[in-house]
Amino acid sequence: MGVTLRGKSPEVWTASFSVAASAPAGTQVTGSIVRVAGQPAQSLLVVPNDELWEIKDFYITSTQTPDALIQPVVNNNIQPFQPDLNSLLISNQNKVKLDIPIILKPGFQFYINTILLTANGTSAVTLTLYIQVTRHSLVTSE
Repeated sequence: MGVTLRGKSPEVWTASFSVAASAPAGTQVTGSIVRVAGQPAQSLLVVPNDELWEIKDFYITSTQTPDALIQPVVNNNIQPFQPDLNSLLISNQNKVKLDIPIILKPGFQFYINTILLTANGTSAVTLTLYIQVTRHSLVTSE
């Protein structure tokens, strides 16, 4: 019995991080991830048993304040790729890139945190991060 990857479905997910007013530096905020526009956000994603996901890139479209580290987490293991949010600006030719995709196998859990590098101001803010993912369908053969 073998497993074959069939079909690719590239997607861009949106992760939002709600930062409280006056949150101090070092505050950790878990993201709410929207995989499909119009669907509810989720703070924890679980890969379906018939799929494999490849996280290929993280980016932002405008500078975020306050700046924060991103912290992708797979099966409760913090991943080594932890750049600061503003180093992921898509229009920056020196943008930090994910050299090796983060592979999420069937049943794996994924969530993402930010850790504030500086204190937030007196108003609550929402930081936004985009996650480029390719979903593969798995087909089991006898």
